[in-house]
Amino acid sequence: MAKNPPPPLPPGREAQPRHKTRSKSKSQKTAPTQEDTLRSLTRTFDLDIHSLLKEALTASDRSAAILLASFVERILEFTISRLLPNQDEATLKALKGRDGPLNGFFSKIYLAYAMGIIPDYIRDELDAIRRIRNTFAHSALRINFETPAIMEECKKFKRIDLSGQDEDGDLRKFMNLSEPRSAFSLTCFTCFLFLLFRVSNPKILDPLATSDEIKRELEETNKLLNATAKRT
Repeated sequence: MAKNPPPPLPPGREAQPRHKTRSKSKSQKTAPTQEDTLRSLTRTFDLDIHSLLKEALTASDRSAAILLASFVERILEFTISRLLPNQDEATLKALKGRDGPLNGFFSKIYLAYAMGIIPDYIRDELDAIRRIRNTFAHSALRINFETPAIMEECKKFKRIDLSGQDEDGDLRKFMNLSEPRSAFSLTCFTCFLFLLFRVSNPKILDPLATSDEIKRELEETNKLLNATAKRT
C-alpha cells in the first residue's frame, strides 16, 4: 500500500531531519576521568616552597613529614625529566607509568644518582627522607618525630658545611639540627634548593658548594624553624 505524501510545509519553514543526532558538549568530550584527575594532583606541584613550609610548620608531625617528602619527590621527578636528552610526551608518560623508573621515590633517587644529577650525599639524604616518609605514611601507631626510631633516623642527616668550618661535612655546627623535626624540614628544603639549582644551572654539579644564594635561603629557613620550635 502506497504511503501518503507528507503534508506541505508552511510558508517560510525549512525541512528538518526526522531524527536529530545528539552531539556531545565540549565538556563531555574533554572531561577527565576521576583516576586521571586524582593522578594529576599527585604529579603537579607549586614551586612556592615558602608557603609549603609555613603549612608544614602548623601541621602534625605525620602530616608535615608526608607533605614535605612528597614535595621533594615531585621536584626530584621534575629535575630528572628536565635533564633527560629525550623529553617527548610519550617517553615521559612511559617513564612515569606503573612500571616506569619515575614511578617510585626509591627508583627516582637512584636514577638521579646514576645519571650524575645528584652526588652520593644528596642520594643518602633523599633516601633517609623517603624512609621517614614511608614510616609516617604506613604506620598505624601514634608516632611523631620524638619516637626513638624516627629520632635516630633524623640524626643521620649530614650535609656539606656551608660556613666552611666543619671538615666532617656535618651541618649541625652551622644549623640547629638538634630538634628532629627541624632537621627533617631543613633537609627537605636543602634537597629542594639543590635540585632547583641543578635544573637552572645544569653545568654546576654541586650548587650547595658554590651558591651563596642557597646559603642565605638556608639561614632564613633555619631562623623560621628555630622560632617555631621555641613556640612549641
